[in-house]
Amino acid sequence: MVFSDVTLFTKISAFLVLSAVVLDIVSLATPHWENGTLFDSGLWEICKEALSVRSCSSIPEDVISDKFQTVRAFVIIGCVLGLLTFLLLIMFIFKHTANRVKNVVILLAGLAGICTLIGFCVYTSLADSYGYSFILNVVAGALYFVVTIIMALDQRIC
Repeated sequence: MVFSDVTLFTKISAFLVLSAVVLDIVSLATPHWENGTLFDSGLWEICKEALSVRSCSSIPEDVISDKFQTVRAFVIIGCVLGLLTFLLLIMFIFKHTANRVKNVVILLAGLAGICTLIGFCVYTSLADSYGYSFILNVVAGALYFVVTIIMALDQRIC
């Protein structure tokens, strides 16, 4: 089976899950989950600006709460599940493996969405203002759910 033999829903899902994974990775890597007047904070580092000089440093482990660790864990798990979803979907598209793979893709995309959702929901109890990294993570979670729905519809149609 070649790429042209795959349904349009599957192709759209592959594009959307790739977009979600990229957004997830960018949100993990950038320090803009919370925007303050004099600082930006991410999951791994905090950046401060003084006299037009920006400096970033790792968040000290002794100030990281259990809730913050929970956010980190669920966002990473969601990203890994999203990446696995993408890899299985590509395998399905180019090898046209059994429909069981499509079922696993639906399950993994849904789990990626749930884990991402848990991560950003817990984060809302920690911060007052949200930056673009947080927004990217929310969009990635929504895209995982859209992929789940599209692939489930594709499964019902085919």
